[in-house]
Amino acid sequence: MLLLLGSYTAGFNNCVSPSGPSSVLYSSLSVANRMMVGRTISDERVVGTSQPGEVALDVRHLECGPLVRDVSFSVRRGEILGFAGLMGAGRTEVARAVFGADRPQSGEVYVHGKKRAIRTPEHAVAAGVGYLSEDRKRFGLALGMDVEANVVMSNLSRYLSFVGFLKSQPMRQATEKFIRLLNIRTPSTAQEVRLLSGGNQQKVVVAKWLDRDCDILFFDEPPEKQRTTFLFGIAAADTDDAVGGCPIRRLDDGVRPTCSFK
Repeated sequence: MLLLLGSYTAGFNNCVSPSGPSSVLYSSLSVANRMMVGRTISDERVVGTSQPGEVALDVRHLECGPLVRDVSFSVRRGEILGFAGLMGAGRTEVARAVFGADRPQSGEVYVHGKKRAIRTPEHAVAAGVGYLSEDRKRFGLALGMDVEANVVMSNLSRYLSFVGFLKSQPMRQATEKFIRLLNIRTPSTAQEVRLLSGGNQQKVVVAKWLDRDCDILFFDEPPEKQRTTFLFGIAAADTDDAVGGCPIRRLDDGVRPTCSFK
C-alpha cells in the first residue's frame, strides 16, 4: 500500500512542446505525461483483479503543530492513496507525525485494526510503516556506502548468521532482486550510491523499504521527472514481489487527491 504526497497541480495549461514554445494549450494529463517522459504512458498493463482488502491504516483526529489539525483518513490494503496540497499545506507533516518523526499532540493511529502508540520511527517500522522522505540524501540514504548496504540496512537482522555475522550471499541476492524489479541502473551491487542518478537513488530507497516488507509506505514527493514512469513501473511489476505481498490497485491518469488541507 502506498500513500503519495505531492504538490497540487491546478492544470497543465501553460505547457510548451519539447521542440520549443508553442501557442497550443495542453489540458490533457496524458499529453502532459508524454511530454515529460518522452513516450506514451499506458496503464492497461497494470489492471489487476485484486480488490482492496481490510483497512490497513486508520488515522483519527491527528493534530501535530500548526499545520495538522484534526486530520482523519483511512486506507485499505492494496490501495494507493494520494495527498495533494500547496506548499505548506501539511502533507509532509501528516506523514512525519504518523511515522513518529514528529510527536503529535493528539490523535489515534490504528494499523491493521490494532491501536499503535507510534512515538518514534522505530515504533513505526516495527508496526510495518515505512517513510520515503522528500530529501532522500539527508534522510534516506547512506551516500558513502554501496547499493547492497543501502538496500539491506533496514532489515539487517534477516541476514545475520547464528554466530552474528552477516550472510553476504542472501544480501547480494536480495539486492539483485530489487535491481531487476525496480530497474535500478547500476553497474553492480557494489556501486556507491552517491554515484547513481537521482532517480536511481530514489529507487534504492524504495528497495530498502520493500526489503523490510513494510505494509504501509509513505512516499513523499517522488522526483518530478521520474514520478509517472516510476509509479507505473512499480504497479506493472509482479505485485507479490513489488510490495511484499500487498496488491497494488490500478493507477489512473496520475494520483488524484483524496484529502486536502486548508
